[in-house]
Amino acid sequence: MSNLAQGLSISVMGILITFASLGVLILVMIALRELFAPRASQEAPQPEGGEVENDAAAVAAATAVAFLKAQQRRQAALGKVLETPQGRWWLMNALWRQDG
Repeated sequence: MSNLAQGLSISVMGILITFASLGVLILVMIALRELFAPRASQEAPQPEGGEVENDAAAVAAATAVAFLKAQQRRQAALGKVLETPQGRWWLMNALWRQDG
């Protein structure tokens, strides 16, 4: 068997082993998902007044608004931060790099 044919056969075997192990991993994941399927939970009675204290949608909305406000505050001052002059440490470090 020539070197080329031997190299190709080793490569093909490696690819086959890789995809076979990937298929086994996927089958194991499917089996575990079916084995440990979530149980049907009982609905808790709604408190009177129509408000739920831990409403997931309200918490997600409040978190998103807080994140967006913080992100806007950070981006609003970006130009001012870039215009400020560099400190002495950066200047000395730049001079040191040019010497070496």
